[in-house]
Amino acid sequence: MNIFLGLTWILLGSGLLLYEPITGNPSPGIKLGDSTLNAGWLALLLAGWNGARLWSSFSFQKNDQMRKYALMQRSRTRQSEERPIHEEFRFDDTNPPSPR
Repeated sequence: MNIFLGLTWILLGSGLLLYEPITGNPSPGIKLGDSTLNAGWLALLLAGWNGARLWSSFSFQKNDQMRKYALMQRSRTRQSEERPIHEEFRFDDTNPPSPR
């Protein structure tokens, strides 16, 4: 969705910026005191915003995948470790300790 919106804002912004030089007519703009800001700059600003959102979503997905991979590696090493079994802490009936 961010790619589509970013491309739409880029096309709209470049079209608005090129409208006045190509046609000679004044382009739509935003009045700021005595000067007028071309609306194409606002559209390009929104395109940059969508680009930043797209980049952050990819960055979050990559970070999430790395975190899941690290967790999976930790669980694999824990399962493969040979742990000593202390007989005094074994509470099943397979091998009851002898009374003292």
